[in-house]
Amino acid sequence: MRRRSRRKEEDHDTERGARSHVLPATRHPSHGVEKRAETLVADLRGRVDKLKRSHPAGAEPPGVFVYDSGTDQPYTSGKYASPSAIIEAAGGRNVMDTVKKGWTTVDWESVVAAEPEMIIIVDYGDQPLADKRALLESNPALRSVPAVRNDRYFVLDYGAVVSGPRNVTAAEQFGAYLRSIGR
Repeated sequence: MRRRSRRKEEDHDTERGARSHVLPATRHPSHGVEKRAETLVADLRGRVDKLKRSHPAGAEPPGVFVYDSGTDQPYTSGKYASPSAIIEAAGGRNVMDTVKKGWTTVDWESVVAAEPEMIIIVDYGDQPLADKRALLESNPALRSVPAVRNDRYFVLDYGAVVSGPRNVTAAEQFGAYLRSIGR
């Protein structure tokens, strides 16, 4: 096996762009990155504040159940997962906010007992939305739940419900849905 000289390897790496990890001085935080971040955060906070001001005055927040997956036991958002904040910002209340966990499983009986007015279905492509909805509607216990009885489903993409800046857009979309049904 023949070895290349160190110099030839460096030349070869440079030609392939392997040394492009060296950032130019203009990418230093002192060149506006921090200011853009502050502006972005202020915009996101402003949008959430505006959304919260749009909640109907004096109205009790509607109960919302987040259905991610599961047949025997639903996988859902507890108090500490980002959908709780999305729902609250939009003007609702996560019916599983007493579950002091992030993402977790619960039993169907607790969903029925909570009587959610609407159900957010998380879409991430592993199971067609129609199948998820059919599962909810075919569960005899859930037929008495207001969300199922009144056909109140809202779909959020998986990327919108994991913690991140897309949560604000998700809250705005869900808030618009709530206002469209008088909530």
